[in-house]
Amino acid sequence: MNFKIYNYSGQKFKGMIKLLKDFLPYARDVMGFDKEPIIRLLDRESDKAEILGKTAFYDPVKMTVFVYTSGRHPKDIMRSIAHELVHHAQACRGDLTGLEATENGYAQSNPASVS
Repeated sequence: MNFKIYNYSGQKFKGMIKLLKDFLPYARDVMGFDKEPIIRLLDRESDKAEILGKTAFYDPVKMTVFVYTSGRHPKDIMRSIAHELVHHAQACRGDLTGLEATENGYAQSNPASVS
């Protein structure tokens, strides 16, 4: 697979992008996804100011991981990508349709996520 990584953050992240290119095949093998995710690194100052601001999200329809990078250490960005790749693996298995509710508390009330 040729993983697509788009850096729209305005930051270089050369070392992190190289590490990410090494990590993505490993994540694919461990998580078992069979479709290539797209990774988009973004810069959004509004989330930087919020303690609990959005750091990343996954779009199962576009099979894209969006990660906000403003003021974040590369290892924290990598953690967010790893987390969103779990959702990508779920989408590849058919667990996510893109129509799931995501309001506050959805994870606690969704029968698929409550064990």
